[in-house]
Amino acid sequence: MPQLRTVQKKTLINSTICLKWPLNSANEMIVLLEDFSAKVGSGKVKGITGKYGLGNRNNRGDTLIELSRAHELIIGNNWFKQHPRRLWTWRSPGGNTYNQIDYILVPKRFRNGLLSVKTRPGADCNIDHVPVVGQFRIKLKR
Repeated sequence: MPQLRTVQKKTLINSTICLKWPLNSANEMIVLLEDFSAKVGSGKVKGITGKYGLGNRNNRGDTLIELSRAHELIIGNNWFKQHPRRLWTWRSPGGNTYNQIDYILVPKRFRNGLLSVKTRPGADCNIDHVPVVGQFRIKLKR
């Protein structure tokens, strides 16, 4: 049964990206915030991730990188050097395991508009995930 849930999650992610991305114009900045349950890891993938991730990559991480490559997205969480406590986005119920599984994805075209991505582990949200905060530079035109 867990295998079925994994396939459904991958299909849902792919469907969400495939359905929404063709609908935007080149001038629109779409930010995708999602609990992908993927571990991208700390290895740099040129043009997609930086070298400041947390942990090791898993199969879902490979899938997320493939989707990012196909849709020309970057995974913003890994581009900025942060203290390790600002990287993890999920804590196990016992508090023994910390993972980075929630990500902010933006189009490569808007990479320079992404100033920072970090987590707020002190936020009292009463869930096992912590808020992921992205800081963007946006220029508005008349």
